[in-house]
Amino acid sequence: MDTGSCNIISGSNDGSIRQWRRDGEAVGGLLGTHEAVVSLAVSPDETMVVSGSASGRLRLWNIKEGRVVSDT
Repeated sequence: MDTGSCNIISGSNDGSIRQWRRDGEAVGGLLGTHEAVVSLAVSPDETMVVSGSASGRLRLWNIKEGRVVSDT
């Protein structure tokens, strides 16, 4: 998965987390799923993203590998 600079990460009520280029083209497939996503934060080096759900659950994702690193 190409993480490139200035991509956009989106989270949705359906739990999907995706990465997009600024022109709207999807980067790779679905990054992953979570309960309804209410917050996202990307690391300064753009390699990790944390997603938060309405229930308070947090997941740390490795963007390049497309996998969960930590689930609390």
